[in-house]
Amino acid sequence: MRKFPFFLGAMLVSTPSFAQEVDSPSAEVEVNDNAIVVTARKRDERIIDVPLSISAIGADDIDAKASLRLLDLANSVPNLVNISNGNDSLSLIVVRGVASQSRVNAGFDSGVGVYVDGVVQGKLYSFNQELFDTERVEFLRGPQGTLFGRNSIAGAISITTRKPEFEFGGDATVQLGSFDERRVSAFLTGPVAEDKLAVSVGGFRTTRRGYIINVFDGQDIGNIDSVGGRIKALWRPNSDISLLLSADYTNEDQLAPAPQPISGYGAVTGTYKTNTNLPLIAKRELFGVSGQIDWSTSTDLTLTSITAYRTASSLRNNDPDFGPLAVVDSQKSQDQWQFSQELRLAGRLGPQFSFVSGLYYFKQEVDGYASSTFGNITNVPAFLRGLTGSTSGVVGSESFAGFVNADWEALPRLTLTLGARLTYEKQSLDFRQQGFPFVAPSLPRETDAGSDTDFSPLVTLRYKLAPNVSIYGTVSRGYKSGGWNLDNVTSFSITSFKQLRFNREQLTNYEVGLKGDVLNGDLGFAFSGFQQNYGDIQTAKLVPVLGGGGALIAIVSNAASARIRGFEGEVKVRPFKPFTVVGTLGYADARFRDYRDTTAGGVPLIFDGNRIPNSPELTASLTATLRVPVSDRLTLGGRAQYSYVDGFFQDRDNSAALRIPSRDTVDMSIEAEIDEKFRLAFNVSNLFNNQVPVSVGPGGFGFPGVGANQNVQLSLPRMWNVRASMKF
Repeated sequence: MRKFPFFLGAMLVSTPSFAQEVDSPSAEVEVNDNAIVVTARKRDERIIDVPLSISAIGADDIDAKASLRLLDLANSVPNLVNISNGNDSLSLIVVRGVASQSRVNAGFDSGVGVYVDGVVQGKLYSFNQELFDTERVEFLRGPQGTLFGRNSIAGAISITTRKPEFEFGGDATVQLGSFDERRVSAFLTGPVAEDKLAVSVGGFRTTRRGYIINVFDGQDIGNIDSVGGRIKALWRPNSDISLLLSADYTNEDQLAPAPQPISGYGAVTGTYKTNTNLPLIAKRELFGVSGQIDWSTSTDLTLTSITAYRTASSLRNNDPDFGPLAVVDSQKSQDQWQFSQELRLAGRLGPQFSFVSGLYYFKQEVDGYASSTFGNITNVPAFLRGLTGSTSGVVGSESFAGFVNADWEALPRLTLTLGARLTYEKQSLDFRQQGFPFVAPSLPRETDAGSDTDFSPLVTLRYKLAPNVSIYGTVSRGYKSGGWNLDNVTSFSITSFKQLRFNREQLTNYEVGLKGDVLNGDLGFAFSGFQQNYGDIQTAKLVPVLGGGGALIAIVSNAASARIRGFEGEVKVRPFKPFTVVGTLGYADARFRDYRDTTAGGVPLIFDGNRIPNSPELTASLTATLRVPVSDRLTLGGRAQYSYVDGFFQDRDNSAALRIPSRDTVDMSIEAEIDEKFRLAFNVSNLFNNQVPVSVGPGGFGFPGVGANQNVQLSLPRMWNVRASMKF
């Protein structure tokens, strides 16, 4: 039986009436301290004026949540789920039932686009970044093909970091917590040449012991060991031109969380334990430089150029049998580089017409290597002992795009938005595989190439019911690139990498919404309902390795279509000034409509009506914040957040054995602030220590003394920290 917090739904649907504002034609647009400005449409706008489903979380809320990384914010956003153990760089992001892929595979792209200061992060392992100098994070739900382009079919996440300022200032934070957590971060900014040149520098260092014990050797895993920083320079030679240069670097050297075998081979009792002979190394290194030029003309036009170069490296290993014997060890590494150039013109052509238009270029190469080595032990068949198989090579992509997004106030209060993006993309492959006798074929070095052209349109109508209340309807489209399934090939029917190619997938979104900000900012709300038609889905079929045991590999093909229907709601209420309540509710019914396959023996399989894997129906949160001035200098505060994620299936069969149960968590904090400069906070996450699986599945091999096992990985346990911060 589903456990669901009905009081959240009651709060969202019993919103106070705003009829009084509608009946007053002379009402002016309310200006209040709570107005949120976003750049979701490549220009500054109030969030209530943006006709799409968007959530924004600012620096104060990020700090209040004691959030270390991007996906720590997921439980505050409706219909967005982070399916992971919390601190892994390969988190699976799901937006409205559409998932990013969570594998280090050079031939795959993600369906969720992540952007930092307008620059796309090309591979999944660069998504979950630290939030040490973040000004704002915007979560855009639904396809964002018009303004963000390829691989934002599920949505886009836009991170805006702090810019240099022409007044000296900064802050510093020290955080200590459970599992010997140690974190320090600092940000400093100021002028170099008065009103002309300003710089900023920020950095962080985070360490924490692992929360999982490997009984094989007593080592703790699932730790954090990360360091990084960002430096910026802002030059304004005059009031019309600005140049912003930025460089950032992140380095992580960690041991990833490992599943716990709970039955069969290598099983251990208790919780937060594993039993693997191979520590799961999880290293990544991110680096990037970018330059942004803004030139404002006297005709109310702004020309923007964003040039960026980035690299990302990932090294991970894995124990596919999830047990204490050296049956087989696997390793994957990738080195990626990308170059992007965006040229954008935005402005107004009269009082009724505004627009954003531009050209975009992107080039990327990914050098990938994956290997599996069978152990030299008696449990492994003699013909496999000590042998290593591998796949290696380079995947490249290059795309060119032009886009436009224009608003026309056709009638008083009625605005028509038309948008379009035309993209041409070409991809290339240069790969090889060294196989195993009787297990996996050897494929000689081979090249392949493909190209694609996409047209992603958008049509939106928005009508203002009142100065700060509007309704909208929109139709939009997005797509995700095709690629190659470059996991280890274990079928001897595969004789060419060309057989591993899959095509793009596309999604069309139909959406209506209502949003507003009334009562001088004491009540804000946003509601939307949607239907998404999802076609040519890049669907994964799980196939046992070696024809038995428990270990699985995924084979991807364009095999299905789906329909996703749902709604989202966000309400922010301030009954009195020190007290704020925010509620969110998301529902997404994501089901296959046309999905047929066959077994190896030719028996037909029908998955019509099954839920899309990793797609919870319901997500919800309720957050209450209280800040009480005790004196002119001292303010005391507290915060409590309840969040809920519905259960979901991990496979296309919707099998009970691979179903993840629903989970709910409570986070709390208390704080004291002096002179609006010094803050001391105590934070607890997962207050009631709910230990809920985030993944379940089989492992092991059908070898003597090994066999299959069943594995489970739990959500993060209860954790606490004390955070002291200072502004200057």
